Amino acid sequence: MKYSELFGEDIQADIAAVKQELDDNSAAVFVYSGPGTLYDYITDLYDRGRGLNDEYLYRFRVCYEKKNLYVTYYRDRSEGRLAGSMSELIAMLDGESRCRIVVEADDRVELAEIVQQLIYIAYPLETVDILLRREERDAGKTRRFMNQVGELMDGCGSALSKLSELWEQVNRETASPAKGVRLKDIGEAMESCRVIQSQIAGALNVELKLAVAASKKAGKSVIVNCFLGEEIAPTSTELATPNNCIYRRDQGYSLELEGNRRRFQNREEIHSAILEYFRKAQNSKDTGFALPDMHIGYATGENNFSAYTIYDTAGPDAAGTEHERAAREAMHQCDVAVFAIDYSKFLTKSEESYLREVKRIFTAQNKFHSLIFALNKMDVRYTDSDAPKSFIMSVDFVKTRLADIDEAYKDCIVFPTSSKEYFSAVEAEKAGVAELENGIPAGQMRQLTFSRKDVPGLKWLHSHSEYLDYYHGIERVSYDVFKKDSGMPALMNYVSYVARSKTRDEIINHVAAQIAIQKVKIQSVLDYITNLETLIHADDQKIQQISQIITDYTEAVDAIFSENCNQNDLAVLDQDNMLSQFDGVYEKMIDYQVESLKASCEVTVVANNIYDVVVDVIWSRLTALLQSYGEVTGRDINGLFTAKDFNVVVNSVIKVEAGRNADEISEQLRKLRHEAEQIAAYRQAKLVETNQQCKDALSKEQVEIILPDPPAFEFAAKMTAPEEVPIDVYKANLNLFHDLGFLFEKKFFANIGVWISSLLRFRKVTEEDYKRTLRAGIAEFQEACDKYLKSDIVNSVYTYRIPDKIYKPLKTAVVDNYICGLVEEMRRIFNAMNDTYKTCGAQFRAAVDDRDQYKADIALHETRKNTIRCIE
Repeated sequence: MKYSELFGEDIQADIAAVKQELDDNSAAVFVYSGPGTLYDYITDLYDRGRGLNDEYLYRFRVCYEKKNLYVTYYRDRSEGRLAGSMSELIAMLDGESRCRIVVEADDRVELAEIVQQLIYIAYPLETVDILLRREERDAGKTRRFMNQVGELMDGCGSALSKLSELWEQVNRETASPAKGVRLKDIGEAMESCRVIQSQIAGALNVELKLAVAASKKAGKSVIVNCFLGEEIAPTSTELATPNNCIYRRDQGYSLELEGNRRRFQNREEIHSAILEYFRKAQNSKDTGFALPDMHIGYATGENNFSAYTIYDTAGPDAAGTEHERAAREAMHQCDVAVFAIDYSKFLTKSEESYLREVKRIFTAQNKFHSLIFALNKMDVRYTDSDAPKSFIMSVDFVKTRLADIDEAYKDCIVFPTSSKEYFSAVEAEKAGVAELENGIPAGQMRQLTFSRKDVPGLKWLHSHSEYLDYYHGIERVSYDVFKKDSGMPALMNYVSYVARSKTRDEIINHVAAQIAIQKVKIQSVLDYITNLETLIHADDQKIQQISQIITDYTEAVDAIFSENCNQNDLAVLDQDNMLSQFDGVYEKMIDYQVESLKASCEVTVVANNIYDVVVDVIWSRLTALLQSYGEVTGRDINGLFTAKDFNVVVNSVIKVEAGRNADEISEQLRKLRHEAEQIAAYRQAKLVETNQQCKDALSKEQVEIILPDPPAFEFAAKMTAPEEVPIDVYKANLNLFHDLGFLFEKKFFANIGVWISSLLRFRKVTEEDYKRTLRAGIAEFQEACDKYLKSDIVNSVYTYRIPDKIYKPLKTAVVDNYICGLVEEMRRIFNAMNDTYKTCGAQFRAAVDDRDQYKADIALHETRKNTIRCIE
């Protein structure tokens, strides 16, 4: 693709250059190398309509220049070409051919930046595979594995069947010196086959979880329906999603709510049922306008996401409600999340707050790059008379705002989408509107719409086709044209990529490694006979020398392995490491975390935290009451804070404490994981070194026997953050809240009311009253709270043992389920590595130890040799 470079040094010259290029070629592409953001640069080019007007802005495709890239471009089967900048990469692209872009630096931030630039120039992402070099290597292994998975399963089944027959045959034989050994060989081979079989089955059943989140009216449920391939999720603009709707591919349509499962004949029936539940929730104040999670089975086979569990989440609009809880829970569970932003609103305060929480969750779970943004309803720009008509401007503005929320969002990807356009095309396609298969002139859409009034989506597509014709010069429209213009295929393609990356990780880093371990075990049994036959022909003096070499070898191997980390392991770690603090003993680290958690839940700390938040809440409500400038009554003051409010405060303090602990522990466990990888690499290197030393020693003795290869090691422990800690102090302490109700309504506000009365005299508040009260009141208010409230709240926290009720669930979630889980996974992986190699070493040693017995009893040797050949 040809491109032109823009520098932003002379805006008028740039305006003239862009106009000239677009007049000559409407598909021209530009690269911006100047200062500042594209958002500000395009604003300058627009110049309130005096520069690049809408006619040009609709066609203006520009991206940032990115220097110091290290990527390889592949087209078809041609040899790869290196690109060091975004402009070099664009020059290699042709806009049509299928291609692959590999990020050599294995830097996902760089990958995200490249994807975003391709979005800016409206490049068809569905024709591009962009991946890290590590993923490129793994992709080949995964592809071969998945292509052969049926053959592998059949092979395991056949092997197990034959080994079972062999077991029965040997077991029926008369007892002999070889019988027990033969059965042991067969049994170990059968166990390895079973493990391989279960690992293959696990690879086929990797569940991928996709969450779609957004504030109300951002088009979230339409995006969900795009992924589902049909309209199941209700898309009413009035009804907010009151829960998590969890969609899973099934044989038919079904809905499960609170353990009750209903089945439906078709899509229309289940859609109506879900809509009815939503309406009831909308009118149910007692439940906080929320519903429990709803599990929905759907029969669609036409989407590309049938292996996914799709979460349609409650929006973040109502902070502190069940809706927010449900949305957070989905973010904990998902592998990939799409957050939809309304183009006409950009980012609201509630969305920014919600995204900070999502960032915390994703960072803790080491999956931050799985968060993807959709700037939805981009079609609104055609009817928005005030704003410039550049989608790049809008997307870059959102990216800039996200970076303001948190530095970690600088590498996020924002997709411009019109889910309504995509789904209208899907709807028309399902209805069999054949005219749009190969395309028709845009002007004929009006006639088609009137002839097919039974397809609601056609009316929308008709209106949109006029914009495509007028602003973009697209004279012929089809399903493909509408879908591509919607931006949804690019979004869904990238979601698939992120999910496939997760699948590759699970298959390559875990499944393949486990299979390799079992193969090593089986191979050691097969090598046993080869080694034995070599040793049978050696003289006694040679055997003595070989035996000493092997003794030295096995002792060296034993020294490498240990369940906890030894001093040699710790010596290879970075200077600032965790394990050295605890002498490499995991139990010491876990005990330290428990003690830290206890300290954070100490009764005085909890009581003071709760008291501080209560005071802040009462003061903020009091100032809001005064600012209304209305008549203030004693009832108003008494209603400022209730026992139920106290429950909310306690739970919010718990949430903050849980989040703080989770953040600290996540950082520690990231370090711990890195240290485990360092130790594993060190142990592997020592094994390779020990193997080579043994081979060299045997070579000097002119003995060729087969040593077991060190098993491949992949640290695949999952980093899963603690789940939300479900604590409800209100339900657990009815007596406490009865006492606190009396405290707030009678004692505290009776006294604090005297103070407020002296300032306001319970009359209509003026702005002057408000300012005077605010100036004079804060110190007196704090004094009154300390005098009339603090001791009672602290005593209540002591009396009703609130810290215990906080500490126990936190310990379960944070320590027992989280830290201990990861440590157990580390131990399991280390032990699998250790046990495998020791098993292989034992087979190797056994060939020396058994040599005299089999030399004396050739018949016994031949019997076992035949058994092992059968196993092979």
